[in-house]
Amino acid sequence: MLTSEELTSLLPILPTTLKSLSLKGSKMNSDHLPLLLPLTKHVEELGLGRYLDLNDLTQLFVPNEKLPIETQLAWTPHSIHYVDVSDLTLAQLDLSTLFGMRCPVLKSTASPLEVLEISAEVFKKLEKSPAMIKRVGWTLKDAGRRYWLVRVKGPEEQAADSGAREWKWGAQYWGMRKVPVARAED
Repeated sequence: MLTSEELTSLLPILPTTLKSLSLKGSKMNSDHLPLLLPLTKHVEELGLGRYLDLNDLTQLFVPNEKLPIETQLAWTPHSIHYVDVSDLTLAQLDLSTLFGMRCPVLKSTASPLEVLEISAEVFKKLEKSPAMIKRVGWTLKDAGRRYWLVRVKGPEEQAADSGAREWKWGAQYWGMRKVPVARAED
C-alpha cells in the first residue's frame, strides 16, 4: 500500500508509455488528481486508491467547471477504458449522483470508458435497481469476487474493441492480465 507521500513522488515520474496502472489500496486523495490527470491521456486501465469520492472520479473524465473557459476548451480527452473503483465505499460513490442527470461518468461524454469495477457492497445495492442501470445504458456483471458496471455496446462496437491488447499478454477483458511464466528444466 502506497502512502500519500509515495504517490505524490511516484505519479509525476511515470512514463507516457504506461497503459495500465493499479493504485488499489493506496492512500490516494483529491490532492493527487492534478498528478493523475496527465496519466489519463495515455493509460487505458486505472485502479484508484482509497479516500477519493465521486467528485474526484468525475474530474478524470471532463474538465473542472471551475477552470477558466480557455482551459476547459483546451482539455485533452482521456484514454481510459476501465477504472477500478472497488476501494470506494457506497457513500464515496454516491449512487444517486452517479446515476443522476448531471454526472458525466456513465454518460457518453466519458467515452471510451467501458467498465467500472465496483465493490461487493456497491454491486449488491445496484442489483436491486436493474431498470435504473439499463436506463443509463449499462449492465452489471460479476465473476466470483469481482463486480463490474459495464457499458452496453451495440453489435458494431462489440466487434470493434474486445479489450484485448498486446501489453495484456493474451487477456481479453479490461482489468485483467495474464502473468507470463517461464518454465525451466533442471
